Amino acid sequence: MAINTLPDRSTTSEIYRRSESIRDATARFHQLLREWKNRVIPHPPPAPLALETSYPNGIVPLMFAVVEQASLCVRLGKSIEASLASAWPKMWPWLKFYAEHARRRRQKCNLSNKVTMDWDVHELVMDTVRMFTMGGHTNPNKLFEVFVSTPGLRKLLAAMWLDEVRDVRFLYDLRGCILPRALSCDAGSLLAQEIIDACGGSAKEAALLIPKRIRLAMWQDSPCLDRLTNEFGFLDKHRNLPASPFHPYLSPLPKSFVKLARDVITWLLSLPPAEGERSKLACVCFTLIIAVITEEPDYACALDVLHHEIPELLYKASFLCSNDHNQDIFHQESRLILNQFLPRFLTHRPLLDLARESARAIQRPVKNKKHSQTFASHVKYFTDAVDLLWGRYRKHRQYVSSFACSNTECLNIEQPGQFFLRCRGCILARYCGETCQRQHWKGTHRFLCKDMQKLKHVSPSDSELRFLGNTLLCDLIDNMHLYKTSILGRRPRSDGKSGLPLLVFNYESKFPTNLSDVYGVDIALVDVTTASIPVYDRPWHSDTRQQWCRALAERDPRSTWTTFPISIVMSHGPSETRRQVMTALLTMYTADDAYRSLATADSTSNVANRPRIKWIQYAFERGG
Repeated sequence: MAINTLPDRSTTSEIYRRSESIRDATARFHQLLREWKNRVIPHPPPAPLALETSYPNGIVPLMFAVVEQASLCVRLGKSIEASLASAWPKMWPWLKFYAEHARRRRQKCNLSNKVTMDWDVHELVMDTVRMFTMGGHTNPNKLFEVFVSTPGLRKLLAAMWLDEVRDVRFLYDLRGCILPRALSCDAGSLLAQEIIDACGGSAKEAALLIPKRIRLAMWQDSPCLDRLTNEFGFLDKHRNLPASPFHPYLSPLPKSFVKLARDVITWLLSLPPAEGERSKLACVCFTLIIAVITEEPDYACALDVLHHEIPELLYKASFLCSNDHNQDIFHQESRLILNQFLPRFLTHRPLLDLARESARAIQRPVKNKKHSQTFASHVKYFTDAVDLLWGRYRKHRQYVSSFACSNTECLNIEQPGQFFLRCRGCILARYCGETCQRQHWKGTHRFLCKDMQKLKHVSPSDSELRFLGNTLLCDLIDNMHLYKTSILGRRPRSDGKSGLPLLVFNYESKFPTNLSDVYGVDIALVDVTTASIPVYDRPWHSDTRQQWCRALAERDPRSTWTTFPISIVMSHGPSETRRQVMTALLTMYTADDAYRSLATADSTSNVANRPRIKWIQYAFERGG
């Protein structure tokens, strides 16, 4: 039986034309695969040192047609894994042969600074990786197993990744990127060690190439925002993955990454407003900016260094998320920036002052220029956020806020002008006297002190803690009517008066294990804290409520007050192990006349009746 000759481009075109008449995607794939098997597999694999011109020019297009159709079937959920997996061992030598030649051509392009590449092979490699890793290793994926077990495939991909950025001043095209959007996190992690090996075993050198790729990608004539976002995602993934070999060099992020993210945002502002991926990329950049600041060992110093850029960047980047087609509604990302990122920084007083200056400058009229309705609405959204925090900062001093003795068995509160002792190890724990300090050390503090020492350089100042606490307090007061009308609030008390609902949380445990028992208040979410407060009004909560009533009665015998145990979580990094937990008691007077004076902000109301926050203790949460 005669063996078919290897296909040239015209033969492949005819094969592809005939396959288009088959409407079923799976049948079309099997037809293309049969053509490959009949025309290519009978021939011996190519010799590694052979010239490309030794073989007809239709082999790559035919392989591309097979892989493209296979990718379509995988996306549609068609079962083609067995057929493709059986044919792959014969396809891989040809793909490897042409990919290696494409690498050599790419290196010549880099050296000559001339775009002379034929990108068919790079597209083929990308589609192949996308097909094999589309489902990752979830739900035992045979194609992913093929990707992992193919000898030399990951090494080739790592080499292609390096080819794009090593010894090059300009990244001409991202089509050679071997980290497409469909690449699963697991597959990307598998490539990390291969990339390091290709760099001579230097993880630091390999990690430095990640931001270099991003910068080179920005300098393209027509950068692809989707793929640029993916590059940032790759960086962020390895920064958050402790097991990644890149992690030690990306966490904490160097301050240079702030400049990188800032440059990307500035560049985004220069793009046409119709670019749909701008808001997504802007939010990724701000995630990195916040990570740099919150992971910096000296938190306050990092803010002081960066504060002159942050308010302006926050405001400008929020425009990237506006919807030109609907001027009355902003994207979710816009609200994210102004409602969450902005307040996150404004808890630092110097930034609050600068944001107020920015707000005043933005509102100044520009000669011979009338702002659009979208611009005016956006300015108002920005200034409202600044005004809200400024108002709270001014108002918080009228509330009683003090630090309590860290010994939880003590009721003493730090009085104005009478400062408590502090633990010399962590500097955070406070005590009314040496007796309480010794008692607390013998209890739990000796186990927590070392963990708390890690927090003393990243913790906000006392004034900022009080500001945060009273911001929470303002939220509760402003929304008191919601609690008054809640189910628990409507239940009559034994004395005939209606009290505020009792909020039940896990207070005794230093490290809460049940998230439903924790009132988590991230600094970035101070505007929406009340939305996450659960009211325990279900029948199965009765035992917990009774236990809390007894505990509160023992701790605070004043029957006219209701005390809320609150665990405030202050995040200083992306991982759960980097969270600072402070436990506080929020005490509120529940008599009707006190409630009315609070709701109307009556300045003549008795200071003793105003709500107060007592900071009970600090802890360092060990993430699971």
